Amino acid sequence: MIPLRQSTAVDIPIGPFLDETDGKTIEDGLTITQPDVRLKKNGGNWAQKSAAQTLSHEEFGYYELTLSTTDTDTLGLLKIAVHESGALPVWLDAVVMPANVWDSLFGSDKLQIHADEITNGLITAAAIATNAIDADAVNADAVTKIQVGLATAAALTAVAGYLDTEIAAILEDTGTALPAQIEALEVGGGGVTITRSTGALVGTSESSGVTIDTNASRTGVETDLLGDNSSIGYVNLYLCFTSAAGSTGSLEVHLYLCRVSGQPYDAPDLTFRPAANQTGKIFLGRIPATRYMRADVHNKTSAVASGVAVLYELEKQGG
Repeated sequence: MIPLRQSTAVDIPIGPFLDETDGKTIEDGLTITQPDVRLKKNGGNWAQKSAAQTLSHEEFGYYELTLSTTDTDTLGLLKIAVHESGALPVWLDAVVMPANVWDSLFGSDKLQIHADEITNGLITAAAIATNAIDADAVNADAVTKIQVGLATAAALTAVAGYLDTEIAAILEDTGTALPAQIEALEVGGGGVTITRSTGALVGTSESSGVTIDTNASRTGVETDLLGDNSSIGYVNLYLCFTSAAGSTGSLEVHLYLCRVSGQPYDAPDLTFRPAANQTGKIFLGRIPATRYMRADVHNKTSAVASGVAVLYELEKQGG
């Protein structure tokens, strides 16, 4: 089967034409003209070839046949048949193909394959190797178009201006900017202030305490810590003592928190049980301060405890 280029004139050999009697003798003197050459285009009706021609013998019983652009204008199978008097019938099968296909097979053209001819889903992320598409494979114009869709310096400037306006509106509160309000709340900024002081609820100082007999108690003096009813604060409490060697038991510190002088809460708020049989200064804890506070110490050790003191460090917040 001979491949032919669509709508393209071409000369092709047809034969061999042999004697109809013995079937082997070459017939080189036949007169074959246009009406003798019959064509059937891809299942169409038989018809003579379009251009007038008397075929010339070449050799070995083959004659030169010229097909015009009209003869090759239909894609698909092309049947060519000649039955000249004195010779056996001769026929030839050809296939007419698109110019691009013929040129890609027999010329320098490339076969055109369009994306819509590819099976849907054939190209996937898994089918493309990592880094298969690099900068060289991307047209500069494509990069430009991508950048058009990105935020530009002008667009970012506009957004920044909008944010500045909105944030300024949020910060503005009845004519006073929030930073000014924060400054007023800062320590030492003219708003809330913190003052620190120390003192004793029992005894006088770390080096000057009281002596408490075994199974005896010492009631401390109620102390006005805050000095007013509007301040708040925290108190760090410490217990200083010296107990006799070999003594057992514990020292119990009971705290009484009062909002009004002389009216402690129903029960001691905290009971601390530091170990006895030692000498030292023990951190009892940190608690919120009330205006008035009193501490009582009960010696539940087996010996006299000396140098007993309950000390405080006050951090007061007030105007």
